[in-house]
This record gives sequence, structure tokens and C-alpha cells, in this order.
Amino acid sequence: MSFGEFPLEPFSFARSLFTKVRERAEELQNTDLYRGGQTAWEQTAWTASLKLVLKEVGDGIIGCESLYRLTGHDSSEFLLDFVFWHRSEKGEQALLACESEFGNPRDRSRDVQAIGADFDKLLSFKAPIKLMIFDTISSQERESDIITLLTAHMRKYALHTKGELYLFVDFGPKSKIWYVQIPDSGFHPDLDLLSLG
Repeated sequence: MSFGEFPLEPFSFARSLFTKVRERAEELQNTDLYRGGQTAWEQTAWTASLKLVLKEVGDGIIGCESLYRLTGHDSSEFLLDFVFWHRSEKGEQALLACESEFGNPRDRSRDVQAIGADFDKLLSFKAPIKLMIFDTISSQERESDIITLLTAHMRKYALHTKGELYLFVDFGPKSKIWYVQIPDSGFHPDLDLLSLG
């Protein structure tokens, strides 16, 4: 498997996350650990759900190990929230790198900057698919702020690798996906995020 080869169709994979993660989050929120409504635990249930769903997908990829941290489970985080790590006779590599920021319902003012800080980690990590998960919380202004910030971070980064596919998945009520595929290695001050529709 060479750089740029991801064993799943990336857009279908990203779309499938909406239903799977929402269903898992609803299940977790009804457990004793997460019960209680709009609390920090609810956001943790979303993050835990994302990691569990990604692990299930990764378990289906031959030679793939899921690297992440999930409280109370036997797991370990590897630089990012989640990484598909592939081992074969040809070597090792990350197939997917993921950061997520579902936000803090008690302090929405810091969410946009937290999304930007998490995204900076993805920029510097080498993987053919880079997945950024966030939640606009149904605010058009917030969506615009997040997309503007992510675009600015993409444009400032000087070490893009040809073929990288960035997927930006918004778990807000409208469930949107944006993407960018890097055309050539290097600096791209004119990149734009494209809506998947």
C-alpha cells in the first residue's frame, strides 16, 4: 500500500459516520456514565462514539491497528485523537489521521479556536486521509467562522503532500462535508474547501 491508497471510498466512509456515530452516541448517553443531559459527559459520549465507530471500521482493514485513547478501555492515543496504522511486509504507515472537536456546551466562545488548534495537528501529520470532525451547533455564523479558520490554516501551511485528502465533517444538524485534495506538494495559499453537497 503506497502513500495515497486508502482501502475505502473516502466520501462514502465520511458520510457513513453521521448515522453510525449518532446512533452510538445516543446509546452511550443512555448509560449511567453519560446520563444527565447537557453536560461535559455528553460531549465525551460523542467523542467516545466517534472513536468506537472508527475502531470498528479499522478492525475491518487487514493489517490495520487503531490507535486512540478511550477512558476505561485498553487503548492508547498516538499523537492525534485517532489513527489507522497499517503494517505490512512493505512497511508501516498511517492510513487515516483524525482530530475531533465536538465543543463544550458550557463555553462555545472557545470552540472555534479549539477546532483550529486541533486541525494544526492534522496538518503536520503524514497520512493520505486527514479527517477533521466538528459540530457547528446549527449556527450559520459559526459554520462560516469555522470554515474560514480552517481555510486560513490550510493556506498558511507550507508542507502539504501531493494527494492528501482532507475531509471536514460537520456533525451539526445539517450534517455537511467539505474536502480538499492537495494537487502538488508544497505551499498553496489559494486552497479552498469544497462542499460535498
